[in-house]
Order: sequence, then structure tokens, then C-alpha cells
Amino acid sequence: MEQLLNNIQYSWTYFFLLAGILLISYFGLRFLRKILDNTNVFGRYQRLARNLTYGLMLIYEPAVLLVLGTVFLLVDPVLHGLLLLLVLLSGFSYIKNYVSGRIVQFDYAISVGNRLGTAQLEGIIAEMGRLGLRIRNSEGLHYINYSELLSKGYSLLSADQFGGFYRLRIQSSSSEDKTDPKIRLMDLLATTPYLDWNHRPELRGLPGQEETFSVKVLVKEESHLSDLIYLIREWGFDCTTFENTNKQPHGNSDLL
Repeated sequence: MEQLLNNIQYSWTYFFLLAGILLISYFGLRFLRKILDNTNVFGRYQRLARNLTYGLMLIYEPAVLLVLGTVFLLVDPVLHGLLLLLVLLSGFSYIKNYVSGRIVQFDYAISVGNRLGTAQLEGIIAEMGRLGLRIRNSEGLHYINYSELLSKGYSLLSADQFGGFYRLRIQSSSSEDKTDPKIRLMDLLATTPYLDWNHRPELRGLPGQEETFSVKVLVKEESHLSDLIYLIREWGFDCTTFENTNKQPHGNSDLL
């Protein structure tokens, strides 16, 4: 192995070739994750497969950055070493938040739609980025970085609905319309005034239930939920709410 490493010619050609291979592999993982999110390939092991893929992606991205950083250093150790040192010093806070984010997201209960509380605020996780997350409550949208979240602590709050995230069970009850019910439903949802499109509705088919979907939506106000359900029923769908939005499988993060 040592001899193999010594025989590698570290050059810009090697760097970009390696970067291309790793980038293609990364998008391959993202594609696999999308398939697992929208299909039921593994049956009762689907959630396990989805979580394993999600965990692999959490590790893969920083590993790629570490590998490419090492090769970049070896292309020109002196000059590139100084450049990397400058980047590390100037971007230390960003790097700290990025690493903290990887740690936080291994807690699978931390996902978009779940309710989170800190010493300063509490609300629904509306968005998860690489450096921090946004929490929505009645006062608006708040940003908190991952380092602060880890250092000050957080708690996952009760499953009672707060804000506007709900998961609906929707089944097509009309046999006259030959349009794909999934496409028709998404087109109709795009016309409703009750949804907050900062979080696009997430629609998944339910295993073993033909033309039945689990749809996660963000309503602008909690009082709009009953109006939304009534409107969906008028469209020719059967619609009910799941008892607990927060117990749905993990994997809705916008981070990856």
C-alpha cells in the first residue's frame, strides 16, 4: 500500500480526475436516496435502507472534502499548505458549524417537521442547511447554527402540532379521471391558498395501498388545516390526518 501511494503522481490532472469520480459517486448516492424516498423496494426494511443511505451520505461528504484537501496539499505542499492554513484560520467558525451539523444530524429525530426547543426558542424545524437550521414559530422564522445548538443544548418537544406541519393520508376515490392521481393531486395542491410553499409538499405512496399517499404539508396557519382537508375532499379524494407527524421515517433533511 505504501509503495502504491508513493507511485501516485499528485498533479492537477489527478486531482480533477479524482474529484470527478467522487462527485459522480455523490450524485449516485443522492439518486439512490431519492429512489428510496419515493419507492418501497425493500418492504419492511425500507426505513432501515433509507436511514443507512442517509447516514452514509452524512459521512461521505466530509470524507470527500478531506481526501480532496489532502490531494490538493500534495500537489504543492508548500504553497497549498499555506493556502489551506489560511482557509482553516479564516473559516474556522464555518468549519466548526459544518462538523457540528454532521453530529447533530445523526440524531434521526432532528428532521424537517419535528418540534425542537432550546433555551431561547421553540418551534418547528422548517429547514436544515449545512451550517445551521431554521425554526418556525408564531413569531416568525429563526436561524440557529449547529455549534450553538450543541453547546447550549436542545430538546425534542411533544408531538402536539405546532406551527403548520401535518401529514395527510390521501386516497383517490374517483375512477373517472384517468390522470395519474399523484400528478393530479400535486397540480391541485399548487392552486390551494392554504399551503406555505417555502416547504414543498412531500408525497409518498403507501406500501400495499393502491392510489393512497402520505403527504406532508406546511399550512400557513393551523386553522387552515380543516379548510385544506375539505378542499381536497371536494377534489374527489378521501383525506384524513395521521395521528403523529413526528413519527414518520427520517430522511427529509434539505441538507444532502
